Amino acid sequence: EIIPINKKIIINGNGYTIDCSDRNSAFQISSANVILKNIKIINTNPSDGFPNAAIHIENKENITIINCTIINSKQVYFDGVIKVNAPNTKIINCTIINCTTTQESGAIYVNNQNITITNCTFINNTNNINGAAIRGGGDNTIIENSTFINNNAKTINIGGNNVTIKYCTIEDRT
Repeated sequence: EIIPINKKIIINGNGYTIDCSDRNSAFQISSANVILKNIKIINTNPSDGFPNAAIHIENKENITIINCTIINSKQVYFDGVIKVNAPNTKIINCTIINCTTTQESGAIYVNNQNITITNCTFINNTNNINGAAIRGGGDNTIIENSTFINNNAKTINIGGNNVTIKYCTIEDRT
């Protein structure tokens, strides 16, 4: 089942693995000032309905995701594996591996402003249209010091004003 987060909280998974066993999302965040850290999420595969993202962040601000790993996640619609529809979100030292998205979403789908993605790694992610690793639009988005290995389609496809991509490595794009 989806774990709802509807209050200010810090969740330290201490490396715990959440196996969604080909079911829906792991977390739906609907509160401001939430920190998720040291959590591994595997095998999300929504069969119907919303939310579809492994981590779904909706309309709140000041969300931080640190040292999290998502592996073998499938997402549909416009959600991505991590859906960021909240301003002032930070994704730091996260790894996303072997994830598949459809429509116009990516491993991370950005749909708000002041988003920072730092020191993250994206490996073998696919999308049937574009933006396999990061897709969406948001003013003042920063993607830095991240590595993208063997992601198909356009690795990064993001719009908005003041989008910065710096000190990133892109390898073996198919």
